[in-house]
Amino acid sequence: MEIDLGEHWYAAVAEGQGGLLLDGRPLPDDTVLLGAPRGPLTATTLRSAARNRVVAGGTPVAPLAALAAFATGDPAPLRPCFPLTRTLDPGDLAAFDALAANLARSGWLDLRLFDTPGGRLHELPVPADAALLVAGHLTELFFFRPDLLAALLAARPRIWLYTGPESYAAGGGVGGGCYSPGEGAIKLALARLYEGLRGPAPGVAPLLHELGHMLDCLDITDGTLGPATGLYPGLRPADGPAYTPEARQLFAEGKAVEAARYRRRAAGERGGEPPFGHPYVFQSDGEFLAGYLELFLRCPNAFAAHCPALYAGYVALFRQDPRRAWPSDFTFYLDDNRRFYASGQRPPPDGLTLPAAA
Repeated sequence: MEIDLGEHWYAAVAEGQGGLLLDGRPLPDDTVLLGAPRGPLTATTLRSAARNRVVAGGTPVAPLAALAAFATGDPAPLRPCFPLTRTLDPGDLAAFDALAANLARSGWLDLRLFDTPGGRLHELPVPADAALLVAGHLTELFFFRPDLLAALLAARPRIWLYTGPESYAAGGGVGGGCYSPGEGAIKLALARLYEGLRGPAPGVAPLLHELGHMLDCLDITDGTLGPATGLYPGLRPADGPAYTPEARQLFAEGKAVEAARYRRRAAGERGGEPPFGHPYVFQSDGEFLAGYLELFLRCPNAFAAHCPALYAGYVALFRQDPRRAWPSDFTFYLDDNRRFYASGQRPPPDGLTLPAAA
């Protein structure tokens, strides 16, 4: 039996009594996985990898691509998790893999995993596929802005993962994921890295949301993670060579349009264009940055149509247009946001400030 990684990369893999289960169906030991960058993988190899991947405190069910990455130590099986890779030529694709591998293994990131045996936090090794997934998100976002990536790495960002709800709470985590400005740390349950990898296209990406908060706090001038600024690095004149005036101009214009739309709804008006983002992201500048970053990378077609100036600001800042990688959007966020505004509910007042244009 042969299966193709490219067609089944998102299939959930778990170990059953008689062997591996692929989306709940037995995977015979003589199965060969085709399409792995380093050559075919056997189900026996994958089964051994699944056993070695066991994490104390609970191992999240991972897609086939993650297990292949764990088995080989190669980021290439995870390419479908990062839509930008669909648009890259072979040279850039190799550079993408190399950067992701370097980020995962170099120690530039303070990437850790915690469990709570006996009620006390205890550090565990980070599974190779989890490290490569974190690194891949950073690689995708900053592939065309190595200057911003270098500035973030200089601040030694902390990305702390937890085996489950108990360890997450013990580590100070709140909600479904959070960024702690005082610690300069993103905190996230390990399972949430895999949450959006359940279909042919990537879905929810809580790490991207929290990266938006982290970037809000990145001070390029002194290489630290400090107080929130309300702007991404590259949008602030003090950022020196990284400053992108065109992106600042478009971001300021687009944010003002979205704020005006939201404020009309908060004032009780029912007509006119609603904002693109959910009321949650209008509660503060930081939530705006976090929420719209995720929308940029998951719903680019609708984003560009609804908020052309704001979308163009993101394109100018990150020097990529995700529409090239997304023939159709991931609609979960869109549907949820549209339902709220169509319901006629009156959202609470916003907490936004509006930046001056460049």
